[in-house]
Amino acid sequence: MAALALARAVGGRYKVILDGDGGDEAFGGYSHYEFIGSKQAAKFCAATAGLVDGSGRTGVYVQSKSTFRAAERRRLMSRNPAPGAHGSDALSAFVGVDGFHRVAPKGALKHALWSDRHLYLANDLTYKMDMALASRGIEGRAPLLDHRLLEWTQNLADQDLVRGRQKKVLLREAYRMELPPEIEARSKHGFGAPITAWMAGPLEELTRASVPCSLLAPELQRRAAGQRLWTLLTLSQWAQHWRATW
Repeated sequence: MAALALARAVGGRYKVILDGDGGDEAFGGYSHYEFIGSKQAAKFCAATAGLVDGSGRTGVYVQSKSTFRAAERRRLMSRNPAPGAHGSDALSAFVGVDGFHRVAPKGALKHALWSDRHLYLANDLTYKMDMALASRGIEGRAPLLDHRLLEWTQNLADQDLVRGRQKKVLLREAYRMELPPEIEARSKHGFGAPITAWMAGPLEELTRASVPCSLLAPELQRRAAGQRLWTLLTLSQWAQHWRATW
């Protein structure tokens, strides 16, 4: 929504604009990077105990971002919802590829930055921005995605990027004298969509008609709310549009 609003605001006036995609993944701007070492150690222990998904620290980090656990995804995509049911799981297959783990950098923070650049940034943020700008005939340029900058930040010391609850340490320090204090010290504001309000408001009728979906395991759709309900809604709409069968 934010990207579309930006495109509407500048549409017809500019053909090419600069955007800030990559800043969080290069300089460490997300809140989940705070105390990432301790968090990943806890997740790794939980995965070892079978409480969460993932194999190895990179796999644990990636799997922790999914809405449904791997076993739930396999059950969800099967007409037979039994716990032992098998089905395709592209995410589990991807994070299990040896090459993905082998080339990932060492250290919890660098693992997270690297994974977010290759997954979240590439498959969500830049994709979304490109579509939004293209809808108004605008081309976007993301200078923070210059490979030389990304390679440089990947080799910086962790404390130059994230220090406790302080994020984007180096970037903030570099522009501290040029930005107003209220901007330099402002906490991060995300662009998350108000999905709960949508599903309880303008999308309520569509949500009731789409979930539960007959193509998906029924018990995983009962009492779904928040991000899980939104995922089921979008998956159901996709399946119906493309007349999916599995």
